[in-house]
Amino acid sequence: MCGITGIIVSRDSTITEDWLYRPCTLLAHRGPDHTGYWVSDHHRVGLGHCRLAILDLSANGNQPMAITYHNRRYVIVFNGEIYNFPTLRKELEGQGHEFTTRCDTEILLHAYLEWGRHCLPKLRGMFAFALYDLDREEVFFGRDRAGEKPLFYYQKNGCLIFASEIKAMLAYPNIDRTLNYDAVNEYLEHGYVSGSSCIFQFMNKLPAAHGGLLRLSDMQFERWRYWSLPEFSDTPAATASELRDELEVRLTAAVKHQLVADVPVGILLSGGMDSSLLTAVAVKNVPRLMTFTVTLPGQKVFDESRHARLIADYFGTSHHELALREPNPEIMDRLAVQYDEPLGDSSLVPTSLLSELVSQHCKVVLGGDGGDELFGGYTYYSRLCQLARIDWMMPWPLQKLLAPFIYRLPYTLRGSSFCRQWVTPSWKRFTAITFFEFPWRQQLLARQMGKMNLPLMASRQLRAQRFGGNRNFLRNAMTADFNTYLPDDILMKVDRASMLSSLEVRVPWLDQEVIDFAFRKVPDCLKTTPRHRKILPRLLAKKLLPPEFDLDRKQGFSIPLDSWKSDKWGKHMEEILRDRRSDFFSRPTVERILTYMRRTNRGANHVFMLAMFELWRQNYAR
Repeated sequence: MCGITGIIVSRDSTITEDWLYRPCTLLAHRGPDHTGYWVSDHHRVGLGHCRLAILDLSANGNQPMAITYHNRRYVIVFNGEIYNFPTLRKELEGQGHEFTTRCDTEILLHAYLEWGRHCLPKLRGMFAFALYDLDREEVFFGRDRAGEKPLFYYQKNGCLIFASEIKAMLAYPNIDRTLNYDAVNEYLEHGYVSGSSCIFQFMNKLPAAHGGLLRLSDMQFERWRYWSLPEFSDTPAATASELRDELEVRLTAAVKHQLVADVPVGILLSGGMDSSLLTAVAVKNVPRLMTFTVTLPGQKVFDESRHARLIADYFGTSHHELALREPNPEIMDRLAVQYDEPLGDSSLVPTSLLSELVSQHCKVVLGGDGGDELFGGYTYYSRLCQLARIDWMMPWPLQKLLAPFIYRLPYTLRGSSFCRQWVTPSWKRFTAITFFEFPWRQQLLARQMGKMNLPLMASRQLRAQRFGGNRNFLRNAMTADFNTYLPDDILMKVDRASMLSSLEVRVPWLDQEVIDFAFRKVPDCLKTTPRHRKILPRLLAKKLLPPEFDLDRKQGFSIPLDSWKSDKWGKHMEEILRDRRSDFFSRPTVERILTYMRRTNRGANHVFMLAMFELWRQNYAR
């Protein structure tokens, strides 16, 4: 796990190594073990790298890594892990390739030399990289299938800049910080910015499962998708027990791959089913496995430590309970700097604190993210199944007739969101989390309307256009979440939080073979029904976990923000939004939202989201 950055300029410009110092300094938390720079002879390409040493801890693994092969020259900066590097190494050695290190970076370089852009589908891991082919004068980019590792790029005026985090790109000279108002709109609706979009107009993300190529001859950037989620295939049909056993085999293989490191590896054991199953299969490969969980004194609803302790005792792990006390709300200011694209997910607070505590004991951990998107774990999936049953009783023509009345329901009325979702065509019902509905966003952004090139749009409609091809409503929802919510909220949150403390988090549930199995072979009835979720993992849990483990429990990793809102947290968020510098959103609308939060037991997460945006804007949107 590392931080990467680079700049490529047109023929009428030149760069020096000095240009890379400040960006790399801002990425030092991602890789404190070594910092390296490289600039081409014609001073048009510069690459920087901050290393967190996990494999081959010697200087041989430092980057940027340059090699000469058959009289051709290449240099790479790489962030992540290629878990199948031993298999690729044997295959490449069979083709005559020779290696001087034990690290996966060199394997990645030679994979490109052998297969070109077709190396991407062969990579099993989490990765983001840039590889410069000096003789072809091309820079080749790649990002992993699920989007575990980030890669941003900026393109304007014959220049392309890339980095693992936006803050590094902003350190280069003359960066245009014009806001992308479509992205602001999406942030207000969902709490994050999805796909290739970025909060700044001239910045983009290389989307998950995509490759990119920049030709220095014309500075044109080409982007393509090298992998997509597989379609479900029910032939030949398998029984539930057969699928359960296959899940165990695939998950065990994924965990075994991801336990490989030259430093100790532990597991973030939340006490939930996903991390507990990881522990159950990991102990087969590590005799004294380290597990970590946090305790939240005084917060019984949010404290999962007793469930984690049950698993740790059952499997005999070396268990660490780390006390996570109520954080000071000023942590929002520090996290707004680290999350250089705004994120409205309040669980970034405990995730950051957990990472800080765990990093004092371990350098690499396995995390349990991904299981919900693959196997139907979110409660709203069951709601979609319930809506489908109502559809059968009340057909679409009747829903259309009732729609005008339902859309007039106040947005603050409990249950109104469910009703509006019901009168939406079933194949468009896929939004896991909605914060501000369209009328609220119109009011919040009233001050900004004159700066927008296009009218404010409903981002849900844009998402429907992107993901509306699959008429199976449940699969459509899970596909949308895998392509947006997972990489742009969950994985972004984990990446920023863990790397702030120089901690590498690996996610076995997002192994290529597990993803393929979940989408290609597992039927809907073994994922979600109106009453049950994650049905197939539950079957595996009954086989592997202790009998007293609570399979029906579903608790996300969050903080009791609603109960804290009347204390210093609420006061701090109000101070942020009432600060004279916080003039982006309509003040009367913000005051109504603050009043609603104070008057009810709801709305604290909405206020957190607005406050985080204002803190972000004050740091970055100059």
